[in-house]
Amino acid sequence: MLKFLKKKVPLIHALALSAVALALSLSPAHVVAEDNKWSLMNSGTTNVLRSIWGTSSNNVFLVGYGGTIIRYNGTNWIMMKSGTENNLSGIWGDSGTNVFAVGGNGTILRYDGTAWNQMTSGTKEFLTSIGGSSSSDIFIVGNNGIILRKSGSGWQRMTSPTTNPLNNVWVNSNNDAFAVGKNGTILHYNGSSWSAMNSKTQNDLIDVWGSSSKDIFAVGYGGIILHYDGTVWNQTIVNITGQLYGVWGSSANNVFAVGDLGTILRYDGKTWNKMNSVTQNPLSDAWGSSTNDVFAVGHNGTILHWRDTTASSPQPLSSPTPTPKKIEVTGKWNGAEMSVPVEIRKGERIVGDMSISRYNMWARITAPPGKIVVELNKVPSAHVDYVAETSGTLYFTFVHLYGIGSPEYSVEYTISQSAQALAPIQTPAPIATPTIAPNATPSPATTPTSSPKPPPPPPRVDWGWIIVSFILMGIFFAAVAGRSKTRQRRHSHEDYEDMPASGGDVHHYHYRRIPCPTCQGTGKVASPMMPINRGGIGVPRRPMMRCPECKGTRWV
Repeated sequence: MLKFLKKKVPLIHALALSAVALALSLSPAHVVAEDNKWSLMNSGTTNVLRSIWGTSSNNVFLVGYGGTIIRYNGTNWIMMKSGTENNLSGIWGDSGTNVFAVGGNGTILRYDGTAWNQMTSGTKEFLTSIGGSSSSDIFIVGNNGIILRKSGSGWQRMTSPTTNPLNNVWVNSNNDAFAVGKNGTILHYNGSSWSAMNSKTQNDLIDVWGSSSKDIFAVGYGGIILHYDGTVWNQTIVNITGQLYGVWGSSANNVFAVGDLGTILRYDGKTWNKMNSVTQNPLSDAWGSSTNDVFAVGHNGTILHWRDTTASSPQPLSSPTPTPKKIEVTGKWNGAEMSVPVEIRKGERIVGDMSISRYNMWARITAPPGKIVVELNKVPSAHVDYVAETSGTLYFTFVHLYGIGSPEYSVEYTISQSAQALAPIQTPAPIATPTIAPNATPSPATTPTSSPKPPPPPPRVDWGWIIVSFILMGIFFAAVAGRSKTRQRRHSHEDYEDMPASGGDVHHYHYRRIPCPTCQGTGKVASPMMPINRGGIGVPRRPMMRCPECKGTRWV
């Protein structure tokens, strides 16, 4: 290895290639950094990311499955210690030292600028979203219509007019707040009580945001977009595939909506336009520090960043989306097995959720010609996104394995009628991934009270370290090759063997011939000194050289 390192050209090449490889592997968070386009960032995780919020472009927080909390410092995303493994679904704060995160099993966390600490919520319900207008006006919503409000150093439960799961909340002031949820639920808080509003839809609503009390947007299943003008909610038809899960804006004429298959829409105050996305992963939420600095997060640890230095060129959405057929199957039974048949046509896309209320149950969706689409076994719920390969009967099968009681089952899904125009499914959600909190994925009709830990995510390929590994392997094999060339000269006249007097292995030494220091300066040609065997017991540590002319010797 030392002889190889003395060869300057290969060493310089190796160091140059190593530097390139390290630069690739240790580069900042952006994988693609190009103005006026969305770029993919390195989150350092493959967990589902559910919600994002920040105080500035260099102080951004996001939360996700498995207690994931990541912070952006303007250059890199850094993993934080949350102290919980519960799925986290919502995040909001009024400053960088007063940030709150909520999630499964009634989890409420508060960041004081130094560390995240648990707070007592007084409930075990899954808390899906948090929002506020100041440090004293903070609201939390969740499953079964639960609504909490900050009260001093604790949280107080408020009277809710619904038992439907609430998916998100947006707070304009201490007497003006809106919450959205299942089956088109929209609630309004007027400073004294919450009341239901007429949304004119039965589609699940997943997120809500507004620029003022007279300019509010809500998005949800079927790509629905609702707008509130201060008096009535109206629906806007856009041509997209799948669901919308998040909405955020910097003003009334700069609003972003995100959803299935990496969908990103932008509203300019008049029309919704589709933007070019760099991912096919479902996107859960969006947030920005300004008009031209926006982030979006989603499945598989996806983080997108958009910076606009000039006017972008979004694509208009001209034709309306056909209304999907929504079907819901719920019930309770004591029997051993039951199946619910549904007729489907080839090419139709089925999107929805399936859940069971007990772990002593088993459920399966079987599509023609007998293909198992999803199976629930020791997991409470699963998201379904399937395009029918052939026409026939699709079965939802439920089995009560053991135990007593009356388990509940729930299936809620939509069948798109014009399925031939739909894009193929690129990244269906993993079967075992919980879909409890619906900020990034739709919520099941019946959600368990606790949030199970999601399964380990698939590994991601780090090309930078792969390149580094290949470079190091090249250095190693080059060193071996250099050593092999040295060994080929061992039987030349420049080598000699040293045989210990007591026997044993022959030890080879390689030395260059050197001029005799005694003969030089006497007019004779300097004679090369030859290696000799000093003899004696053991292997000589310092071999000797002898001049054939003057018989002089010297140590090497």
